[in-house]
Amino acid sequence: MEDKKSPGKELARLTPLFRSLGFLLSLSLIAMAFEWKSYRQPLMDLRGADRMDVTEIIEVPVMKTPVPRPAPRPIVLIEQQEDEPESITPPVFDLDEPLAEIPSPLPVEPPEEEPDIEFIVVEEPASPIGGLSVFYAHIKNQMKGKYPVVARRIGIEGRVFLEFVVEKDGTLTGIRVVKGIGGGCDELAIKVLASSPKWKPGKQRGKPVRQRLTLPIHFKLG
Repeated sequence: MEDKKSPGKELARLTPLFRSLGFLLSLSLIAMAFEWKSYRQPLMDLRGADRMDVTEIIEVPVMKTPVPRPAPRPIVLIEQQEDEPESITPPVFDLDEPLAEIPSPLPVEPPEEEPDIEFIVVEEPASPIGGLSVFYAHIKNQMKGKYPVVARRIGIEGRVFLEFVVEKDGTLTGIRVVKGIGGGCDELAIKVLASSPKWKPGKQRGKPVRQRLTLPIHFKLG
């Protein structure tokens, strides 16, 4: 197929020229935009002014008001009189008069004795004379054949815990039941312990003291 367009009327060959002209036009517009100046108020022409108004500043001197000084006070001289030394008259003692009796010192009361304190833990604890084996043998002999009837009938067995105080002379006082089993066993335990011989008292710092102890007595049916 033959091309009907003439080569002289082909517009595609002018594309580089149009592109260059558009580029130059854009640069010119940008340059004009940056160089454009606008003034909102009209400028004053000061070239015709020969001189400027000058404000004259006058310095005002500061006036100082003198402060009046107080009048000097008169000086009064006071004559100081020297005190005459007082005459000291020595006391006169009459050697013929008898000397006064010196009061005797008040009698010194003896210090009160410290109250008896019940100890629980001491350096040397109280113990039965002859040892615990001898003591329990005595308790067994005292309880032999005396088992309470009510306790035997019901079948009560166990330990009765007694609390008592060993005095300084070894006697047992303040016997009471701490934990009992009933059935007449508590009363029998108190009676048997009260009939026991004296103990060896406890000692604190080498001196006999009162000590509180707890002792169990075992009841068992044979």
